[in-house]
Formats: sequence, C-alpha cells, structure tokens
Amino acid sequence: MNNLTSLKCFKMFLCILKDITDKKELYEKLESVMKKMTLMKKLVKRKVIAIDIISHDILNQVTSIKNYIQLLKEFKLEENVKKILRRIDKYVDRIVEILHNSIRLAKLYSIDEFQKVEMNLYELVSSAIYSLETKARKKNIKIKNLIDRNLLVNVNPIFINVIENLLDNAIKYSYENSHVIIEAEELNGKVRIKVKDYGVGIPDEYKKKIFERFERYSKEGIKGTGLGLAIVKRIVELHNGEVWVEDNKPRGSIFVVEIPKK
Repeated sequence: MNNLTSLKCFKMFLCILKDITDKKELYEKLESVMKKMTLMKKLVKRKVIAIDIISHDILNQVTSIKNYIQLLKEFKLEENVKKILRRIDKYVDRIVEILHNSIRLAKLYSIDEFQKVEMNLYELVSSAIYSLETKARKKNIKIKNLIDRNLLVNVNPIFINVIENLLDNAIKYSYENSHVIIEAEELNGKVRIKVKDYGVGIPDEYKKKIFERFERYSKEGIKGTGLGLAIVKRIVELHNGEVWVEDNKPRGSIFVVEIPKK
C-alpha cells in the first residue's frame, strides 16, 4: 500500500469516526431531551393531582357557603340585604366556574392526544345550542345552525366543549335582539367551523391574547376569566388544528376553528 492509498484510507477512517461521533452526540442529546420530557410529564401529572385535590377541598367549602346563602334567603330580609346576598351568590358561582375550568385546563395540558371517533357535526352543534338556549333567550339572541346535516368529523366527544365555549362567548359579547351563526365547510382535507356574532367585536391587539389563560377582552358589565377560550385552544391543538378570530364586518367577530377531517 503506497502513501497516497494510506492517506485516503486514513481520511476515510476519520470521516467514519466523525460520523459515529456525530451520531453518538445526537443520540445523547435525544436521550437527554426524552428524559426531560418524561420528567416534565411527571411534574405536570403531579400538578394536576395537586390542583384536583385543592380544588375539591375549596369546592366543598364553597358548597357550604351556597347552602348558607340559600338558608338566609328564606328569612324576611330588607331589600338591600337581599341585594348583597344575590351579589355574594354570583361571586360564589364565579369561583365554582373558575375552579372547574382550571381543573379541566390542567387535565388537558397533562395529555398529548386522545381517542377520536366519527361524529355528525350538525348534531354535535345542535346539542351545544340546546344547552345554551336559556342564556340566548335572556338576550333574545337567535342561534342559527347552518351546518350540512351530513357533515362528519373525526373528533373526541370533548370537542363539544369547543362549540359550547365559542357559542357562549358569542352570546356574552353580542347585543340584545341579535343573532349568532355557526357554519362549516370542507377545505383541502380540513373542516373549517365558523361562529359569527354581531356584537362588540375584538380589537386587533387582543386577537391572539384572548386565547391565553386569564386573558380576555374587557367590556363593562361582562365578567369572565378567559379560561374558556384557553380550553378551546388546547382542545383544538389536541385535534391537530388551529383556532383564530377575525372581524365580522360591519360589526362583531368570527371565531374560526380548523381541524383535519381525518
């Protein structure tokens, strides 16, 4: 073997050695990332358990407060006292709502995926509308379901929470005597669902923020925590989809959810 051949062999050996070293470093990095992910999952699960326990204990105390409020309402009280009791009752209801939504959101962040089944979107939306009829009737708002009666989607049954939260949000921020429209279309293997309201609308600077925890667009007289839209976002993410909000000209908002059909 001459010197030139030996040099070629040595260079080839160095290339192989470098390739092995690079792969080893990559494997070690991947292993490190996997260990960190496993640790994070364990921490998230512990956090969910802690939230569940704490929330359960708080809910027990809140239930006792509710019972005392109902008991006091049976007495003959002055109107100003009754008014205070009604306010306390509303604040307690808000605490319960926050606790339930916090537990729900924490559990959604503790999982990476869930089972999906084929469901009729029109029927799913009809069920959501039925659960919100009383709230819509109080503001004389009509909800129109314009979805094709035969449109099927591949979702987990929890997806109804997305529809309910978006419709509830639309009712909350709509003017009295208006209407809310929900429709859907198939686009390039995806299903795009739109919830249109004709209410106050959302400024551009809030369009992304409102999907984060405890972020919401404030309007006088409207209460909320922002957890509802955070739940919507997480459920949509678990369906490998996207959610965003657009302007509904001349006024109002359009919440858009896009998920893969299969």
